[in-house]
Amino acid sequence: MTDRYTEQLTRYLEIYDSCATVSKYQDLWEISEAMIDEFLRKRWPELMANDQLEISILPGWIPVIDRLCRSITEVLNENPGVRVTVHQVKEKFGGLRFYATVDSATMDECQLCDEHIPASTRIYELIKRAEREADFICETCGAPGKKVTRGWIK
Repeated sequence: MTDRYTEQLTRYLEIYDSCATVSKYQDLWEISEAMIDEFLRKRWPELMANDQLEISILPGWIPVIDRLCRSITEVLNENPGVRVTVHQVKEKFGGLRFYATVDSATMDECQLCDEHIPASTRIYELIKRAEREADFICETCGAPGKKVTRGWIK
């Protein structure tokens, strides 16, 4: 992927952050799944380091994934012994699926008390929240949307 595409995807995120819908931007339609794959791997190298990782989404969900990765990174920064391996990011049955495992080299002390939520639980909750959020966002353009059934659920 060229730097032009990285710039294009970065600009897409800036556009998305500044307005409710991005479908009016022509260059959005030039973004391929391969470009998204490489963009996310470059933007979040710690999370997307798995050689077996499969990323297969359209541009509308990039901001959802970006916010999710930012939130997961914040949790990881607070919990240095915890590691996340992302295995797959895709659309399935019209919804976002973000498959990941959370590993901890040491026993999380928070698992032993009721006052704190373990890092792994927080990360899995962030993933569930992002998947639910994507249910109401068009995978193609990022506009508010809903699932449509016409043979396939999309």
